Amino acid sequence: MPAAGSGWLSLPFWLRYRVAYDHVLLTEIIAVWTRTVTHFYRDHARRQHGIADGVCAAISAVQRFGDGLRLNPHVHSIFADGVWRAAAGSDAPKFQRIKSPTQREVEVLTLAVRRRVLRRLGRLGVLRADLEEPSCDLFGEREPILASCMTASLLDRVAIGERKGELVMRLRDEQVEVRGNGKRCAVADGFNVHAATTVPPLARDALERLCKYLLRPAICNERLQRLESGEVLLTLRKRWSDGTFAKVFQPQDLISKVIALLPAPGANLLRFHGQFAPGARWRAQITAGAARARKATAPPKDEEQRQRRMAWSVLLRRSFAIEVMNCPACGGRRELLAVIEHKPTVQKILAHLGLDTEPPAFALPRGPPLLAGKGVPDADGLPWEARDAGRRVVVDPGFVEPAYD
Repeated sequence: MPAAGSGWLSLPFWLRYRVAYDHVLLTEIIAVWTRTVTHFYRDHARRQHGIADGVCAAISAVQRFGDGLRLNPHVHSIFADGVWRAAAGSDAPKFQRIKSPTQREVEVLTLAVRRRVLRRLGRLGVLRADLEEPSCDLFGEREPILASCMTASLLDRVAIGERKGELVMRLRDEQVEVRGNGKRCAVADGFNVHAATTVPPLARDALERLCKYLLRPAICNERLQRLESGEVLLTLRKRWSDGTFAKVFQPQDLISKVIALLPAPGANLLRFHGQFAPGARWRAQITAGAARARKATAPPKDEEQRQRRMAWSVLLRRSFAIEVMNCPACGGRRELLAVIEHKPTVQKILAHLGLDTEPPAFALPRGPPLLAGKGVPDADGLPWEARDAGRRVVVDPGFVEPAYD
């Protein structure tokens, strides 16, 4: 990719619940979002460089979570920071970089996204004609338990147990911070657009870090801790402006929060737009051109790096920091000796090693567990094992959430 600009789109609270289960509607919103940003690039290419037929490319990743296991469906997109056009005298694409948007342009873009999304929702019958709110909740009637988990996660409430409906317990510092929106960010009626991240041309490491951020999981094991009371402490990635640095969940409520983050079956969380789409006119030439440019400037690669497809061991190492090729017994490097597919031979080896020779049987499907009356009584007082030495902490299970505009 010659150069990249990253942007994300957050939606109003009243719309997040609907797109949390309706991936078809989310696809419509993503299409409006990418078309609006594409129009910005093409308009600037036409006015600044006289390019009337420029085409764009982008990748979008849907994230369903916010910090603290809160359901927050939003879209992260990486746009090629410019347009492609046909080079003079040939059909080969040529890239023209466009300047990143200014703060004023981001504000105008945010208003355009809001206007076009609401207009699209109206045409689809999602909104009432006289009011910006969902017309009905058919999902809540069809899947009441899952809808209850999603609603509680959106509002940061307890979904299960004796504290059902109350706010999730928070651990807070007394110090409160004031934070600005930052540059190249804008909010309009709950539609939040952030366009402050850019990646220089051929900066592969920076682009890979950005892609990993887009595709990161909702939970980091290092920030989860089981307390002696049986509750689960989740440390936030960043301290919130009200001083909250951690949340405390009952085990069942933690599971309900994870359930709310699961996408619908068959929902695609990674989308390709424009010239990055599978059937795009210049996709093969653009990706091949980027590969040639990297080859000309990069140092020589070893045999593992030259392979077209990565081995599973490499994917595990790069994606999850799991090194499966190091022997835990001797510390040496493991090598592939053979692939055995003959079942009797496999069973003979497994029996010699004292391992099961037959795979486990599939468990029969069952209905959802009984959720009512399964709550765990609240712990009395502060979970002291969660306190940092020298840090003054306030436990605030009854925190009154401010109203959102």
